[in-house]
Amino acid sequence: MTSNELAIVALIRDLLKVQDSGSVRPAGDGSDHWAFDVNGTFIARVRKDIGEHTAAAIEREAALLEMLSRISPIPVPQIVAAVPQIGLLVFRKLHGRSLLAGAP
Repeated sequence: MTSNELAIVALIRDLLKVQDSGSVRPAGDGSDHWAFDVNGTFIARVRKDIGEHTAAAIEREAALLEMLSRISPIPVPQIVAAVPQIGLLVFRKLHGRSLLAGAP
């Protein structure tokens, strides 16, 4: 892991009070975010680039997901923790097949 990833893992462990060092593992990354699996129960997602609008964008996303969870017929990630200033959201992991994978 890179030094950035190690710092993020330490932050996630502290935020979620995770004791086991192996409980937070990289789950992948994209062009904008790193993702980490936490105990097989949560997914923590962190923005790679933090700017002056990061906190507002994270707060908007959290509000949108909460609203969608009330009206969507499909499961919507439930946010269990957030640190908007650094672009961190922690979701309860959704089980099943990804909608991005397409029809079986």
